Amino acid sequence: MATSSITHNFIISDEKAIERFIRAIEESEAERETRNETHSGRVSLATDEQEIIKITEKWRSKHRGSRIKR
Repeated sequence: MATSSITHNFIISDEKAIERFIRAIEESEAERETRNETHSGRVSLATDEQEIIKITEKWRSKHRGSRIKR
């Protein structure tokens, strides 16, 4: 999933929903590894909270003022 498709904050408070969400992420990662995808070094997995915030802020500053179609 492209990061630009994530346009809203969301809160998961139900314990079963949290488990399903985590399982979906883990299955997605396992599928990617199974397919043994290789990228030309341009794609990486951001796991550090500060790194994700930095990427998000960079995207926001680049797209500030543009309208996002929903």
